[in-house]
Amino acid sequence: MNLFTTDIKGDIQIEIDKFENEYDLQTCIEQHPESFPISELNPKACLAIPIGREVKTEIGNIDLLFLDDTGKLIIVECKLVENPQARREVCAQVMEYASRVQQWGYEDIRDAYLNYYQTDNENEIVKIFNRKLKKQAPKGDHVELTLDSLKKKIEFSLNDYLLVIAGDNLEQRALILTDYLRTIRSKGKNKFPIACVEFSRFKAKSNTDGKVSSATFITGTVRAACLLTTFSSQQRQILQKDDWVDLVVQEPDRSLRLELLRIAKEYEAQGKCKLVFKTKSLQICDSKKSMALFGLENTSVYFNFKNFEKLGFMDNFRTKLQNIVGVNSLGKGKEAAAVKYPEIYTYKDEVVLFMRSILDRLN
Repeated sequence: MNLFTTDIKGDIQIEIDKFENEYDLQTCIEQHPESFPISELNPKACLAIPIGREVKTEIGNIDLLFLDDTGKLIIVECKLVENPQARREVCAQVMEYASRVQQWGYEDIRDAYLNYYQTDNENEIVKIFNRKLKKQAPKGDHVELTLDSLKKKIEFSLNDYLLVIAGDNLEQRALILTDYLRTIRSKGKNKFPIACVEFSRFKAKSNTDGKVSSATFITGTVRAACLLTTFSSQQRQILQKDDWVDLVVQEPDRSLRLELLRIAKEYEAQGKCKLVFKTKSLQICDSKKSMALFGLENTSVYFNFKNFEKLGFMDNFRTKLQNIVGVNSLGKGKEAAAVKYPEIYTYKDEVVLFMRSILDRLN
């Protein structure tokens, strides 16, 4: 979550300041780019700045265009909850815009920001980035951009954009659909790098010795139907056991994952294993060396055969598991394997017995 604020002192009262319409939401995001949670969407980036508003394409106008300091373009479509398009339709809309932007080269992005800042000087955007980077980064802890380095970053990131649906209270069906789209991969990359960001605005007032002052707070929070599939590693890292369960119960594979969690907690109570909530999975580890044995991931269960051996279990567990789920389900890896949930469902009882046979051996 990113926060933009103006400091005020004294006793403070805070109230929600709802966006009047989508124009108001656009203006808020545009004027306070600090509230845009760019580091959660692109961990390599420090900040993003607006380079376009109501940008014309053949199929309509893009609400907002941002550019981050790694050269990645961000397409933002704004929708308030009362707009029926805040459901699944907005996903199709932002992907249509992406199909047009995908055809852009460096010159198109350059023309967009020159037009937005109403200048003919290409160095103007470099000055804006450097000014903001200097203000945001610790003293001396940033590398200044040059026009040449920014151009290379943009050219390198062409067709590697981010799609963002921005709203005040995003609809659950849109969150579920964007979760699904993020799981589609092509050539090792997300085919649809789409995320939902929920913006809120608050007004704060204080009264100190009869002097009234006020400030506005704007927050931008990455949202997902399940945090295990969101872009935001920061949010995933703070998951606790109860949070994980609350999220899993919303998912198609919830019954199996909850059953495996129940079994793991049973052995955890005996002191034989411990549960570790990592960025992308719930790991079941041995209690002494904290080596991961199993991982309940977003689409599969992970088995770490190498760590079985490190604990002195010399049985050929890979062959045993292969005999249960079939050779095609394990892939070619000898040290580990991830078995998709559909295969686990088919042989659930046998897989559970297999996992128990390993957990029973732990001291």
